[in-house]
Amino acid sequence: MAETTADFMLKRLSEWGVSRIYGYPGDGINGLLSALDRAMDQFEFVQVRHEEEAAFMACAHAKFTGELGVCLATSGPGAIHLLNGLYDAKLDHQPVLAIVGQAVRMSLGGDFQQEVDLHSLFKGVASDYLQTCTTAPQMRHLVDRAIRTSLARRTVTCLIVPNDVQELEAEQPPRAHGSIHSGVGYEAPRVVLRAPIWPADIIALRPFSSCRKPWVVAAHVQRITVAQDRIAIEVDRKALAARLLDQDALPASEARKRGAITIEVPVRFRRRGVEAKLVVLDHQHPASGPDPNLIKALARAHEWFGQIVRGEADGVGAIARAERLDRAYVTRMLCLAFLAPDIARTVMDGRQAPELTAKRLIRSALNFPLLWPDQVDMFRC
Repeated sequence: MAETTADFMLKRLSEWGVSRIYGYPGDGINGLLSALDRAMDQFEFVQVRHEEEAAFMACAHAKFTGELGVCLATSGPGAIHLLNGLYDAKLDHQPVLAIVGQAVRMSLGGDFQQEVDLHSLFKGVASDYLQTCTTAPQMRHLVDRAIRTSLARRTVTCLIVPNDVQELEAEQPPRAHGSIHSGVGYEAPRVVLRAPIWPADIIALRPFSSCRKPWVVAAHVQRITVAQDRIAIEVDRKALAARLLDQDALPASEARKRGAITIEVPVRFRRRGVEAKLVVLDHQHPASGPDPNLIKALARAHEWFGQIVRGEADGVGAIARAERLDRAYVTRMLCLAFLAPDIARTVMDGRQAPELTAKRLIRSALNFPLLWPDQVDMFRC
């Protein structure tokens, strides 16, 4: 049997690393379902009870794996049911590709059974990339661009495949004028900032704070590289030394030194919903010191936990009655007894982040990760 356009589409998805598809069968995607049956050694097809579940599962797949989520639905009502889950992915900035069927091409515009204007339906949720495949050679670049756009912009994209196109014999785009050729693969960009877009008061760092002209550091920055936990600033050694010494010609000992001076600044990304802020840390001015409320909360949690272990208290209810406190509050407090030792040590030394307060710690206690490294990462200790 010759390879169909649906076979080629699944083959291309596999080349992009897709191994799981969430969907619900329907007449509008019979060609894709047949191709899935032939490619079951490459894909896990998760058949859901409702198309809306497929979209939500694809979104969850993207959130928990960091990979592209793919959902599949038939034309008409099936495509409409995807919207809730796709909007969830779009608003949470998750890469999801929706593949939907459509009536055969010759019947479009004739109010055929379950025919819906899918471009109008999806133009809001898949505004970054929404296309209909009308010929077999078109399938290659549609799949490539849809996946690359979804990964690069962390958004929802959609491909509409009419029923008869799915059954066409697969074709590669010809080497001719007007033909588009694309490839597989996406590499996330590395963020590199270059002067003079960085503020001079940030670049004039501590090592140069005692010089009479700290602003001159900004004029000689060669490159700024932003990493997850630090910013690396490279400054031209010779130009900076000449400016700081107020000399046009450097002494022989300095002139022989080449290259750049690299200054590393510790930073932290602070998230608020879908937004992220870059916070520059200042180790010369750490937190305000040991927080008595934080230390008291940790001590209380360990004391209560010890009472339960030693059999002095029957459980959470007994402690709540003895202390005349709400049971839910005692439950959250007891979670502090299982904090990572690194976090407890940071609190005792007073090196915790300024925003880490006793109120915030107790309020988020029920959401603590089970693993200590994940807890340390959560509080950036």
